Amino acid sequence: MIIKSNFREPFALRGTAGEIEIIYGINDDPEEFGFDLLDLPYEIESALGFPFLKANLIYPQDYYRAFFGWIQTVRAQDYEAEEESVSIDVMPMNKDIDYPFSFFGFLPTFFDAPEPNPAKKNESWIANTFLVFTPYVARTREIYAIKGFEWGYVLKNDEIEVQEIKPISENAWNTNSEYLSGMFPDWKFYRNFRDR
Repeated sequence: MIIKSNFREPFALRGTAGEIEIIYGINDDPEEFGFDLLDLPYEIESALGFPFLKANLIYPQDYYRAFFGWIQTVRAQDYEAEEESVSIDVMPMNKDIDYPFSFFGFLPTFFDAPEPNPAKKNESWIANTFLVFTPYVARTREIYAIKGFEWGYVLKNDEIEVQEIKPISENAWNTNSEYLSGMFPDWKFYRNFRDR
């Protein structure tokens, strides 16, 4: 792997400070990332040169006090077809159920390593990735966001431009929460970043 950024972003929840360890870089070995396990309908080498994101949580609480979730939306633009789409990025096994999380549980690590499927020559793929929590752990369908990041890539004539990762404001979450509310009407997505 090629590391582009490795930093820690502070956050707090219910009076306890924590950190998000960001490891962001370029996929130079799809087999190292486990692409050979995914039973993909194309050669795994097609993922070469695209970005990956891994986010670890460092948080001194334990048990139910350390339950978090990750939610990711993706805005993709196909320049040749002149089409733009927004989607929720969940595990394929969860795509047909009413479940907005990419990951949820005890100190969950976020990981994603995208590639165009199907292959395209000119497109952008920009993700908004949010650390979230539910106020009563897993007993309600209420979601608050804590922090968010933007990252992704732009393809121009098959040349990959990996975008820098950057923290994003609660305004981005507010925009995404409107989309998420439409996709998951049985869930409540509260506006603005929260710490309790």
